[in-house]
Amino acid sequence: MTTSLIGQKLGKYEIIELLGQGGMATVYKGYQADIDRFVAIKVLPPHPGQNSNFIDRFRLEARTIAQLQHPHILPMHDYGTEKDVLYLVMSYVSGGSLKDRIAQGPMTLNEVEVLLRQIASAMDYAHRHGVLHRDIKPDNVLIDSEGHALLADFGVAKILKGDTSGGLTATGGVLGTPAYMAPEQGQGMDLTPEADIYSLGVIVYEMLTGHQPFSADTPMQVVLKHITEPVPNILNGEVDLPAGLEPVMRQVLAKQPEQRYDSAMAFAQEFLRAIHQNTTAINVAQVARPRKAVTVDSTTAASAPLVAPPPPTPTNPTNPTNPEIIISQSGMNPLVLLGGFAIIAIMVVLVVMLIVNNNNPSPVVSVVNTEIPTEIAATEVPPTDVPQPTALAAINGTDAGRVSYSTSSNLGDTITIEVQDLAPLDNGAVYALWLHNTANDEALNIGELTPSAEGVSGLNYTDGERRMLPAFYNQVLITRETTIGDAPGEDVIYQAQLPDNVTAALNEIFVYSQRVADSRLPQESLFGGARTVAETALIHTSLDHSPHTVFWLRNRTEHTINVLSSTQEDYDGNEVPENPGFDVGLGELLDSISERLTGVTSTADVNLQQSTQRLSFCINNVRRWESELIDLQLNWLERTDLADDDTDRIQGEINKATDLVHHMLEGVDFNQDGQIENFPGECGLQQIPNLAISMATMTLQKLDEA
Repeated sequence: MTTSLIGQKLGKYEIIELLGQGGMATVYKGYQADIDRFVAIKVLPPHPGQNSNFIDRFRLEARTIAQLQHPHILPMHDYGTEKDVLYLVMSYVSGGSLKDRIAQGPMTLNEVEVLLRQIASAMDYAHRHGVLHRDIKPDNVLIDSEGHALLADFGVAKILKGDTSGGLTATGGVLGTPAYMAPEQGQGMDLTPEADIYSLGVIVYEMLTGHQPFSADTPMQVVLKHITEPVPNILNGEVDLPAGLEPVMRQVLAKQPEQRYDSAMAFAQEFLRAIHQNTTAINVAQVARPRKAVTVDSTTAASAPLVAPPPPTPTNPTNPTNPEIIISQSGMNPLVLLGGFAIIAIMVVLVVMLIVNNNNPSPVVSVVNTEIPTEIAATEVPPTDVPQPTALAAINGTDAGRVSYSTSSNLGDTITIEVQDLAPLDNGAVYALWLHNTANDEALNIGELTPSAEGVSGLNYTDGERRMLPAFYNQVLITRETTIGDAPGEDVIYQAQLPDNVTAALNEIFVYSQRVADSRLPQESLFGGARTVAETALIHTSLDHSPHTVFWLRNRTEHTINVLSSTQEDYDGNEVPENPGFDVGLGELLDSISERLTGVTSTADVNLQQSTQRLSFCINNVRRWESELIDLQLNWLERTDLADDDTDRIQGEINKATDLVHHMLEGVDFNQDGQIENFPGECGLQQIPNLAISMATMTLQKLDEA
């Protein structure tokens, strides 16, 4: 549009000044005198087919956009036609756009996280209502005076596109902005929500690095790069970013739509997980959905192995099915040193416990915005009836070594085997090491073991498929072989074995659960599902309640409770029950995990008893925090004394709600000793994986008949 409208009126809106102009529309600042407010008026350019049919379609699309009511979508107040001029009336936002913020340089991870959550929730809301944006870019993300994102121009591209055209721009190309176009959009193909999600990925790339992933001399060259060239590794720039972001960005910017995240919030969750993990992300093995990897955090287990495994060995990148194997043969017997350390450690623990019990029965504890229940306040030290870790048994009789698991790339993908006094073999025989599943007779040869002159032989093996090994194999065998075949021979010299119900439990908890696979969760394991539900609750609970009204607080609270409980109740009284979650709630998932562990605690193995009991501590902690959170939020919904602008009165409770979800995910250092331990009142979901790995620790036995 070449003629300025400044000084004219469109309907009841007086045009005051020009705010911006582009190929899709011209934006003016307007004034609505009858209610004394400023508005933004988007005037659409003349359309070559602007007949009565086009105007009818414009009105239909405008009504659809006007129905999008979300705290992070710029509201549309009105629309109309005036002397062949089509216009949309939006809220006026004075804080500028995300483009202005990016121009100042790369943004912090916290800044990106907050804005990504807001934009993603807006996008998913619109997608659920059947509306695609088609032009996601920083210019269309407005920032209000409080610093919150408002996604603008939803559906405007569709209004301009026409029902049968392949898309329009002022230069005759595909409608949209080349720097942010998904490959399929650049090719004029039909679009799905994954196209908007790709554009959001480009924005996040630019927010983190300060530049777009692709640049070229012409717009068409940029489009071609999006279609044909791999996305530059986000870790290769000048900005120091967490390593876990690389696979997240690679997936959101995948060339094929079906390889991307299937919702913007799923992308936001993976982003959140990647930047908040304490150590390298661990992808729990998946079945049937490899593009939706579950990640969990690797933290220090309460009971570390008595013999530390050798450094993790990376899989050979040129041959991923043939991982490297390290044979370690120590020059000095580590059991001698470790025995001395164990005695000293036990003495220190006893002294500390005596001091704590006698001199400090009620330590002062400060937990921000969280009241610890009375029954938890009495457990500052581990209960005396908890089975304590057992040292590696002395090598006499049948006990001959140790089997333990650790994490290299994925949870439990590395096994460490140590054998004492391995006798030399003759006649060309070798010691072959096997992982075996006694339920289905599946076996995997993991290498050979060479006797050591020093008396201790060992092997460290990392699975080429990056599976959680104790979830697939419950038995370790060392056989004497002259020729190694596909299965272990009958001459078994050493053996270590888990109860088969332990392997089955680990598989369902961390690999595959039919109940989770049948739900709407993007994971297929009980633990992965539980973590995703809790992360989704965190996103809803911490979604900037404080600057919003009590109305929006109650709306987000309804979402949180429905997600956690897998319900679809109208808690906020607006007659619209919203956000049914994933068809399975956090409580059901935790109950299922507990059920899988029920039979494990009956074993006489002290290590299994200890690990499962401490797992139950963590599960019960999460249950308790979830119950506190729901009770707190139901109270907000029931209170009649809160006016719409009263969020300041309950800001402490709002902060506590956010803290409770963080505790569910990460645990809390209740006794203020600098670490989160696997005790009541402390551990959460994050501590569960390594506790589960410790369940699989076994004593290797030399068979009597050998």
